[in-house]
Amino acid sequence: MPPVNSIIAVLNGIFEFIAVLLVARTFAGKKKNNLLYILMVCQAVFCIVLTNCFSVSGLLMIVCYLFYFIYVAWLSSFKLKQALKYSMAAFGCVCILEMVLCFINTIISSPFNNIVPYQLITFLSVSEMLLLCILLRNAFFVIETRKILNDAGQSVYLLSIIGCIMFMAAFINFKLTSEMPFYDSIYLVMGTIVLLFSVYKIYFYQQELKLRSGYAEVYKGLITQLRERQHKFVNQINAIYSMINVYDNYEDLIQRQREELGHLEQYIMPGKLLVLDNPLVIAHIHQKMCEALEKNIEIETKFDCSLHNVNIPDTLLIEILGNLLDNAIDEVLVRKRNEKIYLYIIQKNDSKYIQVANEHEYIPFEEYKHFFEYGYSTKDSDRGCGLAYLRKIAKRYNAGIQVGNELFNNRNCFFIRVVL
Repeated sequence: MPPVNSIIAVLNGIFEFIAVLLVARTFAGKKKNNLLYILMVCQAVFCIVLTNCFSVSGLLMIVCYLFYFIYVAWLSSFKLKQALKYSMAAFGCVCILEMVLCFINTIISSPFNNIVPYQLITFLSVSEMLLLCILLRNAFFVIETRKILNDAGQSVYLLSIIGCIMFMAAFINFKLTSEMPFYDSIYLVMGTIVLLFSVYKIYFYQQELKLRSGYAEVYKGLITQLRERQHKFVNQINAIYSMINVYDNYEDLIQRQREELGHLEQYIMPGKLLVLDNPLVIAHIHQKMCEALEKNIEIETKFDCSLHNVNIPDTLLIEILGNLLDNAIDEVLVRKRNEKIYLYIIQKNDSKYIQVANEHEYIPFEEYKHFFEYGYSTKDSDRGCGLAYLRKIAKRYNAGIQVGNELFNNRNCFFIRVVL
């Protein structure tokens, strides 16, 4: 490669990397340690010079951008999902801006193809791109883009748009110039990755939306049922107070009031269900409790904390609850001993617990330690079938799992507790 072309390639690479760093810092909204920023630029210069001037493998640039991702992760306090979004979005925005400018400059210079070399057009485009990134890094639309990236739902669609444009821009640029420079090929690959990632996330959110829509109807019905119960409860209380005007005998009055008070239980929601403050979880628990009631299984509940903003997504929370309750219900049905299930969602100190227990003889550690192994099942139940997946969810979101035997109302129960 001629020396001039090598110099242009080096400058292009350096300008592109600085632009990506600037945009990523803007998206992260933090400017931590300018010394580290300078070191990042220096290592990029080193890699770019080796790649373009000394014919070192282009894989070195992958290492360079790996350090870039680590830097963005540091800016994001090592919240890897956010770091990934900032990295991809910054890379994509720089790519799109550069390719659009390159497209415009190529069209403008087309009458002078024999005079203006393509390398000069790319250098001009990259220089313009870096200048725009510097001037516009605090612009309104950049700040709005940062807000979108911080929204889990909207960021997926933004990334999918960026991926599509990256892919199309690289393709159009290739058609115009009949060549695919190394950096453009990186953009093309990155655009494809972003696009595929976005398609997967969009599918996931569609499934979550479908699930939420289904439980929204259950929750709506639950609220309606609660209002009806409240109305009937007030009427029953008024009727009990009015009995003093009907009975002259004090003992008959007390007996009758005691009977009517016993009927009030049907108007009380179990365990203050609404304290959970999570419509999806509330609807799911109510649905499971109705299923248990249809099978003549009693579930004793205790709820004293909110599940509104816990670390585990709502859709996975109901998978955890569904898994534990289904296993407990199946166990009670198999044993046919009219045993009780205990569902506690409580807070102790700074931790929240989801605990499901069912009455059972003492289970030794040597037996229940296998429950979380894939494919393991006991003779009388399939308790182990979904618990391996439960452990996977807990590990992913840094939740703890505790299992063992514990006394509930002086009866031994086997419990599984998820510590959020």
